[in-house]
Amino acid sequence: MYFSYDYETYYVTLLRYDFSQISFKEFVMNPDIYRAQLAFLPLNDIENIYENIRYSFSNVNQTAGKTTYNYELPLGLQKLEYQPCAVTTNVPGQLCKGDGDDKHSHGEACSMKGDKRATPGYSITDTRPCYGEPGSSAPGGGGSVGSPGGGGGYVPVRPNPNPSPIKSIPIKIKEWLKIIRLQISIGNTDKNLDVLKGILENNLATLQDLHSKANDTREHGNMFIKVKKNGKYTPLANQTALQLENGSNWALNIKPAVENPFNTGILHTHTNKNTVIYVYNEPTIAVPMLSHTDIQALFFLSAANSGNDKQLSESFFGLMTGQNLYVIMFHNDATLTNFFSKYGKHFANMRVNTKLWTKIERELKDEYSKITSISSSINPALEATMYEKALLTVLKDNNLSLNFYRLDANNGQFNGSWKLLGLDASGNVTENQGH
Repeated sequence: MYFSYDYETYYVTLLRYDFSQISFKEFVMNPDIYRAQLAFLPLNDIENIYENIRYSFSNVNQTAGKTTYNYELPLGLQKLEYQPCAVTTNVPGQLCKGDGDDKHSHGEACSMKGDKRATPGYSITDTRPCYGEPGSSAPGGGGSVGSPGGGGGYVPVRPNPNPSPIKSIPIKIKEWLKIIRLQISIGNTDKNLDVLKGILENNLATLQDLHSKANDTREHGNMFIKVKKNGKYTPLANQTALQLENGSNWALNIKPAVENPFNTGILHTHTNKNTVIYVYNEPTIAVPMLSHTDIQALFFLSAANSGNDKQLSESFFGLMTGQNLYVIMFHNDATLTNFFSKYGKHFANMRVNTKLWTKIERELKDEYSKITSISSSINPALEATMYEKALLTVLKDNNLSLNFYRLDANNGQFNGSWKLLGLDASGNVTENQGH
């Protein structure tokens, strides 16, 4: 692995890893938890780096049921083959040359010495053509993956005509963890981000329609399904709007929508804060923030569905206000399988845990009422921040760790960036930019 702070001086170390117990995807999302899966070997700390590399590749093949004399280039190095100037040579492993009839392959116990021992198969990718023959004026940038130097039957590699900037100085593990997590090319594992981008890029008209109704005297909303567009799954709004409950002149009937396993999300509005509505025959006013029933709905929306390969981190429930669009989602690494270990609660029980949701309802009502009592005397931006803090505080107090996102409506343009909201040590709302 190569690394540079300034694109001039490079450092290199050997990364050995074991993902037999967890997936690579799990590691990338939680590198600190799974640090034991990695071993970092600086070049100046091992006797023969290329022998170690070839031996590691050989073991990978054996584990996969392949023989060393039918060696295949590891997936991570196959990308080099796509360079039209690179030449890859696969060198088969050799069986033991002992006198017995049972010729074993590399990695098994062997009493032979020297060139009679079994050898691992390996591959060499020569990128010399990428920078031309010696003496040419072609730009530098070549090298070799495999065995670049002399002896033992290895194929020698001509040095790069430009001086190598690579230094054999080890990088601290924390630096490598940061690089692996943020830069390694294994595809995007941020399902939340995929969904949030899809909401904005493919449903702008729906967002603008909801925003135009955010101050109405009744609720409005749309459900979303997961569809494939341009080869990639994305949320798409059902243009048949959600209907009101029977007998209500303001409340949406979301029950059929959240119980349909093909739906992955809902965006809706609340009634404006100056409209008196009746809940259980009690007069009240709605607040411009998610309610306990909104949060509970996320758990119903997240029921598994093999028909569209719905994942927990793709489900969302959102609220449109006059200033912002808010969305709650499960963490990217949350699954139905690991839900109990992450939250200490069984997923199915969470939906119908009346005691929990009653507690959250009461706590949100207490926090929100403190804000509504002074809302007429504060500006909308401060009011929004106070509601955000109230929701985050109640979620934290109930060990309900959800991702809470905000997108500035910007007068219906929705041309900003999603922000992941949280609380700092002092209880102030923080924004994680870049979503």
